[in-house]
Amino acid sequence: MSESRQSILDVFLLVGRIDDVGQLDTNSMITVEDRTLPRITRNCSLNRLVVTGQLPGSTVMTPNGTPKDIEQAVLKDMGLDDADWQVEKIPRLSTKGTRRPLVTTFKEFQFEPVPIAGLETMGEKWHDGVQAGQRWHPEGACIRFRFTLPSGSYATTLLREFMRSPLSQL
Repeated sequence: MSESRQSILDVFLLVGRIDDVGQLDTNSMITVEDRTLPRITRNCSLNRLVVTGQLPGSTVMTPNGTPKDIEQAVLKDMGLDDADWQVEKIPRLSTKGTRRPLVTTFKEFQFEPVPIAGLETMGEKWHDGVQAGQRWHPEGACIRFRFTLPSGSYATTLLREFMRSPLSQL
């Protein structure tokens, strides 16, 4: 097996089917194997399948091998490896977990410059100006973005890709 194919197998072992409305079907997770890799790669390119990552919980499906090790290491680094996802006193807060696409698509993308809002409507951060360690410019805040994302995708994550700002500044 070639080195590039092996690296794909080592990293992306669980993919899921995308339904007709762009949603991940978590009941149809597929484990990538050497014999299925070309077909799965093609279906990922055609937006029929997507590589998934874990939203932790009590019964979430996990991959095998290196991807499982990576997911477990992330949970450990976040101090969640021993978390009990069952909340007995408030059961509605319990979570079984799920898997989410690691990539998504967006449609109907538009952007346009807009006038600077009146200073009286701006928050404290705007009035204080850029502080040490921050990356923003008052004139850069004058763009309106419009786009459509599939359910379960986060607009702030997409906007961060355009702004390239730390999460603490969103």
